Amino acid sequence: MNESISKIIDKISDALNFFDFSFIVSGGLTFSIIYFTVDYLNISPLFFNTINTPLKIITCIGAIYICGLLSFAAGKNIRLAMLNLLNKERCFANIFIRTLKFIEKNGGNNSNEINSFINEEECILKLYYTSMWLKLRHCADAEATIKHLNRFWVMQAVFEGLYFSFILAIICCAILMSVNQNFSYCIYITLSGAFICYKEAQRYAETQINEIVIAYNKFILNGN
Repeated sequence: MNESISKIIDKISDALNFFDFSFIVSGGLTFSIIYFTVDYLNISPLFFNTINTPLKIITCIGAIYICGLLSFAAGKNIRLAMLNLLNKERCFANIFIRTLKFIEKNGGNNSNEINSFINEEECILKLYYTSMWLKLRHCADAEATIKHLNRFWVMQAVFEGLYFSFILAIICCAILMSVNQNFSYCIYITLSGAFICYKEAQRYAETQINEIVIAYNKFILNGN
């Protein structure tokens, strides 16, 4: 029973990955925020009123996807900038090195490779991390782990995109306050949403780093 449910979840996850679920979620919210703000301010794009309904639907779908791509890119860069500004201890290099040191102490007898990268610069660490992903993707024993980590990547992308969406909502609420003061209450809601998305995106990012290093040590270096 549990195995059947797990297979169904895997199929749903694969379908969501195929349709770029992470982009559609944040793109839908970003597009909705922009559309609502423009509509509330009685600003209507001239071309939008001149096209037929099917073309409007296609245009909206395309706009949602583009908004999703931009939301993900912007959200990721804003999160990393905030992290570098406020909490450098949780940046990629520090998390990666801490996990390497953990493996050095507890990872078995084949940790010489791990040791050689502990004192490297961040650019080299990123290349090493990428090579870990590559080797694990081609390791049959790590197939279940990679599927699990892919879900984490999707969730990280979702929250990074939503992080930008909520930041945009804060800006739009501030603009709409000039028309209706009640939008001041929405700012508190959107601030909470932005904070939650930031924390969750960071959590998923850190978990991926930790699990990739541990899985690499288990399946590639120690082969078990």
